[in-house]
Amino acid sequence: MDTLSLVLLGVIAAASLAQALSLVAVAMAGRGIARRVGRFEQSLEREIQPALREAARLTHGLAEVSEVTAAQADRLSDVLDTAASTIARTGTVLTEALLPSAARVAAAVSVSRSALELLSLCRRRFR
Repeated sequence: MDTLSLVLLGVIAAASLAQALSLVAVAMAGRGIARRVGRFEQSLEREIQPALREAARLTHGLAEVSEVTAAQADRLSDVLDTAASTIARTGTVLTEALLPSAARVAAAVSVSRSALELLSLCRRRFR
């Protein structure tokens, strides 16, 4: 082997060694970055978890309020339907019961007035 070949082999060996060292440095830097990202993830998780739990609790509370409100609305609807039905029946009963009676009373009052006028007229003539 001549000198040029040995020099080129030495350059190749040095380049391979430099490449290996740079790969080790990149791997160590990557491991450090991975650790920092892991710590950041844990920190973020610790900070966000309470907010997520609170949001879940609020959502559950809102769901319960919504269910209670819907039940109350159903009950109110039933009460209003019953009240409207009762008022309609009461109006019908009053109309059926009082109207004929009122007509009879009005007729009786009219007859009584006519009779009183007739009596009054008769008294005036016979005096």
